[in-house]
Amino acid sequence: MYTIAGIAIILSYYVIGAYATTDIIRLTGGNELSVLESSCYCPICHHRLKLTEQLPIFSYLFHRGRCAYCNSVIPLRELLFEITIFAIPSVIAFVLSFSYTALLVNIILYETFKLVYICIKGKRSQNFGKNLVLSVLTNIPVFLIQAFIYFLITLETHQ
Repeated sequence: MYTIAGIAIILSYYVIGAYATTDIIRLTGGNELSVLESSCYCPICHHRLKLTEQLPIFSYLFHRGRCAYCNSVIPLRELLFEITIFAIPSVIAFVLSFSYTALLVNIILYETFKLVYICIKGKRSQNFGKNLVLSVLTNIPVFLIQAFIYFLITLETHQ
């Protein structure tokens, strides 16, 4: 059970990494899509990505760092950004034995990273405040699911 729950948490950080890139980019300047827009698009040709193409690390490697539709190059920094948001919380969760402390540290780290990135890149001009609130609110269910998985791990380790 502990191994399965640990894998579930690490996979949830992969999903968060994929979502975070979209979320953060939509909060920065030059992007007017709402954070609630469920579809992802190529920033060059605006083709709607399939669900399988929204698995960032695998999709990037499978398509050799290019858009599957217009063949434009996807900047390496976007891949590194997604890997960072996936890897750092996964390591923290593992090092802190998948404890509630790890969850809290990762939530604070993620939201801080998001705000720092927005400060560096510049916030979007329209509806920034509304979209920032929506961004935080849409993260709550993900963090609650993670809290439940952490709870299952806690139950397993105390038996």
